Amino acid sequence: MQRTLNESFSSTKWSSRGWTFQEFVLSHRVLLFLSEDVVFYCSNGVACESKSFGDDLYRTFSPMEQPDLHQESSIQNCGFLHKLPRNDATLIEIIEQYEGNYIQLLSFYIGRNLTYDTDVLNAFSGIINAQSVLLGDFESGMPLRLFARALFLSVTPQSGPLSRRNGFPSWSWIGWKLEVGSPRTVLNDGGYRHFRHRGYWPLV
Repeated sequence: MQRTLNESFSSTKWSSRGWTFQEFVLSHRVLLFLSEDVVFYCSNGVACESKSFGDDLYRTFSPMEQPDLHQESSIQNCGFLHKLPRNDATLIEIIEQYEGNYIQLLSFYIGRNLTYDTDVLNAFSGIINAQSVLLGDFESGMPLRLFARALFLSVTPQSGPLSRRNGFPSWSWIGWKLEVGSPRTVLNDGGYRHFRHRGYWPLV
């Protein structure tokens, strides 16, 4: 049975490593060598060398289109974090877009493997720097402008226990880790959305 591009991407060792995540997300262009094919990503789409992935052979995106953040192989749509929001977006809409990107990217990153626990923040720092343009300063991986709401986020593995990461605060996602080889972590919002929809807005 023919695998999809996302299935092939997710099965690679490269896609499971913590340090390669921000390489993929922040790069404007990526050439990825998979077992079935060679795939090229840029800001306007993705192209495969052959027809290994059927309909995934070539896909184009409008310059301002956001990629499918639920599939890790398409989150990159190279350099999408560098793109400006639409011209008529309000400040609140722009911040919400950045906030949504942060949460979804974190969901993908937190289930990846790191050789050294101490690298957990450094391996995500490039994404934090890109997000800080509108989300402002971060503390222990958490945006300070949204700090009260960010505390509502909780990490729940699909299987296996969570364990503490020594030297990092327990109130932040960086203070917890999965067993090596565990399925990807799901980032739950707990009471986050309820808190958000009650009308609370970023701290200043």
